[in-house]
Amino acid sequence: MPELTFKSLQLFVAFVVPGFVALKTYDLLVPSESRDPGAAILEAITFSMLNLGLWFWLVAWLVASRALTEHPVRFAIATLLILVLSPATLAILVFHIRMSRFATRWIQHPFRSAWDYFFSKRRACWMLFHMKNGERFGGYFGVRSFASSYPVPQEVYVEDVWRVNTQRQFVERVEGNFGMVLRMEDCQFMEFFEAED
Repeated sequence: MPELTFKSLQLFVAFVVPGFVALKTYDLLVPSESRDPGAAILEAITFSMLNLGLWFWLVAWLVASRALTEHPVRFAIATLLILVLSPATLAILVFHIRMSRFATRWIQHPFRSAWDYFFSKRRACWMLFHMKNGERFGGYFGVRSFASSYPVPQEVYVEDVWRVNTQRQFVERVEGNFGMVLRMEDCQFMEFFEAED
């Protein structure tokens, strides 16, 4: 096993940490399965090298100016920028580019399912659940509601439950309810209706 030295620690931090920051930031935006450790390290190193390529001039200044000893505050700010802020920002930028109409014409959409895409918008709405057994339930999906994301099974918690008539109209709130959890596998389909702010 190689000896852990300050130099090897510096190389690890420079070539691995920014990539892991980027991957974790991206995973917060797009639900995904757990990565294979070997593939994750390779992705992290690749992204870290791209990140260092963007900041090579700043890295060169840090090394040439002996900033660690002569300008410790500047060194700390520059290190935070290179190792954390830049990779996190780049991951967010990549996400928004992949979500753009132009990009989705040419490359695969970042979300694996319509479920994750819809609920990622975090929009309040009325939901009408058509169950496989023929029943219908209405619910309000608001700020206190929740929807699961890939790769776990599709479930939704609506914070308010309403009775629905045969014309698919929300007729009355179920008194004293604390919401409802529904599994997509029990539903035939769901409908979404606009809710006023």
